[in-house]
Amino acid sequence: MDILGSAAAVGTVGVVIFAAYRANRVLAAGRRRDRLLTRLLTFVTLASLLYAGVVVAAAVSELDGSVLDAVALIAYGAAAAVCFVGGCVLLRSKAAARRLKLILPSDAGFLPDSPVHITAVVLILAYTSVIFGDFVAAGGISGLADSISNTGVTLGGELVALTLWLVATIVGVGLGLRRTFRMAIVRLGLRLPILSDLANGAGVGFLMVMFALIFTATWMGLVSPEQFQAQTEASARLAESFGSLSAIIVLNLLIALGEEVFFRGALLPIFGNLPTSIFFVILHTQYTLTPAALQILIVSLTFGWLRKSQNTTAALIAHFVYNGVLLSLGLLQVRA
Repeated sequence: MDILGSAAAVGTVGVVIFAAYRANRVLAAGRRRDRLLTRLLTFVTLASLLYAGVVVAAAVSELDGSVLDAVALIAYGAAAAVCFVGGCVLLRSKAAARRLKLILPSDAGFLPDSPVHITAVVLILAYTSVIFGDFVAAGGISGLADSISNTGVTLGGELVALTLWLVATIVGVGLGLRRTFRMAIVRLGLRLPILSDLANGAGVGFLMVMFALIFTATWMGLVSPEQFQAQTEASARLAESFGSLSAIIVLNLLIALGEEVFFRGALLPIFGNLPTSIFFVILHTQYTLTPAALQILIVSLTFGWLRKSQNTTAALIAHFVYNGVLLSLGLLQVRA
């Protein structure tokens, strides 16, 4: 990543964290609306739409007449527009927020009048638009695979990712503004693992491994070898980039910790299991537009069920076991 790209990434993260902080500060003060927060979130939605326009314009100039590519660009442009309009409407309409509450699962804790929850939705919509844009700009699955081959998975990169997940989570739940440390830990569903957490987490993790192996075998039987290789190219490159068993253990722990605390710990109680899992799948772009997206959705829903029935710690253990076993099997296959 060049200096300009790094500066843009840092600036984006800063805006997101400040927006979450501001929303919690507004809520802590007993207010429901804030002019600065509304303007900031409007800027975020506009920036995501502008990015989508740049990506589409660049991709159009490189179209080779493929109808499929043109349809994909139209679909992405439409999705970006929906994210933009959705964000703007939520910022200006209390009725829209109340309707969103009705759409979400019945056990979702979303509050239409909460500036924190509205901020979260707007940021998720904007980030979804950017994620799809990155996928298109990279050149789809094959381009993403090349990018993964060049960058790989590194300890430094995962430490940065973990830090961002945790900072976003800590700021989002209002640590220091609305909640003490103990209250934040309870809100996130975390605790030191006990025997039941270890047993249930490991059991669900291994169960999901078996499901993934059966799903993959079925998938391989339904498509040609060439199509299967093309659809799994990005995820295969990602698995290969871990390189060793020790790297799998360390990096996988960081990945599981960051993702579970953010998705299952912070988001799931507010938006429910299915919406959170859909967002989880969207962020795993190596599976975009492939049958593996359905597999990851089912796995995510299962982790969400474990979080709801037990706690986030158990879901974290399941995630660690699931990723670790599959990555280890992939490493053994590469070395064979």
